[in-house]
Amino acid sequence: MRDGKDSTKIAFVLQGGARAEEQMRYLACLHVPEGMTVDVVTVGGAGDAWCDVCRSAQAASDAKYKVYLAPDAVLLYEPFLDHILRIFRTSPKIGLLGVLGAQQLRTDGIFAHALGIVGNVMYRTGEPLRGEAVQGAFASVSVLAGGVLATQRDVPWPEEFYQDADMLSMAVTIRCRGAGIRAAVPAQTEAWLLRDASSVPTEADQQTFLDTYSRELYPLVSVVIPTYERPDYFREALASVV
Repeated sequence: MRDGKDSTKIAFVLQGGARAEEQMRYLACLHVPEGMTVDVVTVGGAGDAWCDVCRSAQAASDAKYKVYLAPDAVLLYEPFLDHILRIFRTSPKIGLLGVLGAQQLRTDGIFAHALGIVGNVMYRTGEPLRGEAVQGAFASVSVLAGGVLATQRDVPWPEEFYQDADMLSMAVTIRCRGAGIRAAVPAQTEAWLLRDASSVPTEADQQTFLDTYSRELYPLVSVVIPTYERPDYFREALASVV
């Protein structure tokens, strides 16, 4: 055990309620790597915020590895745990893994509009969201989405509230990047995750996200607006971010 965390333990974090029963049926089909044990941590119920569930479960679990599974998501890929452990153990700087990621968000902050999407997820409607193929074992990304987050260290969960699980995933990825924790998407030849439908963030979620993280995501935009018609100040401000 290192830093109070058990390196032989994996904790699945679920929101309590009827949907957790379906999720656990799928989890029971996953292969558990030799020498590892699996816990299922259920917190709260259907009315609780997913961010609060994740934060509470992280504080309560001594597992080194945690998998946060959004309430509408089930894991389909039997060797999921083998795959993520291999990446974590061979690439210790990777702290977060997900099934979908992107290199750059556009200025609206919506994941589906992002540039350089990699990975894939299957929806119950039968429509997949597929990004570019990952070259190699994994692709480093700026933000994660997709309904599942796997971690090998505790992460700084946002203090602000989000209804949308993907918005929460993007927010925690950005906070982790500021703490030097890298995020990545594993190579996938098939969908590892099934979700209800492609999520559309509420206007409130979108505004909260942009208000909180615009400076980290779009430093040049933050420079241009206050320096309009002030060329000398613009040059000084630009030099500070490039």
